[in-house]
Amino acid sequence: MDNKGFTLVELLFVVVIIVILAVIATRSWNSMVVKGNIENQIRGIYADLTAIRTEAYQSKTARTVIINGTDFTQFNVYSTATTGGTIAPAWTKTLKYHMATNTSNGLNPIKITFNAQGFGSASTNQSICVVPSGDVIDVNNAAVDSIIISTAQISLGKRTGGDCAATNITEK
Repeated sequence: MDNKGFTLVELLFVVVIIVILAVIATRSWNSMVVKGNIENQIRGIYADLTAIRTEAYQSKTARTVIINGTDFTQFNVYSTATTGGTIAPAWTKTLKYHMATNTSNGLNPIKITFNAQGFGSASTNQSICVVPSGDVIDVNNAAVDSIIISTAQISLGKRTGGDCAATNITEK
């Protein structure tokens, strides 16, 4: 008897291999998407902070940024150094991932003020990190996930471990 074609066992074996490869590809794809989203968020915040600093310098008016809300996902920009009360933000955007900083205890908002000369209010380096898992100790695989703000400079960086302290961030 001359049988042409594949047996059921051979077909099942091929299907199992395809499923295993699909699972591996899906995990890698999801990891790559999260990595891209983290980098996109931190680069967007970097661009916003740079623009706000430039605007403060050019308009000779202080500008303030506050990151607050549940899980620090609300990015508010104020057109003055005064915030809160009845003063509404000039513009707001919602962040996808939780943010952390070295100057906040997890309860107070993250506040960054640029004076009329465009200098930051931090006397020491203030760092802001993207924390997708909500746990600041978890390190992600993104190329950049942090910003270091000094009085005269804003830099992108990669957190190498530990909390969001500037000493745990390598500037890029």
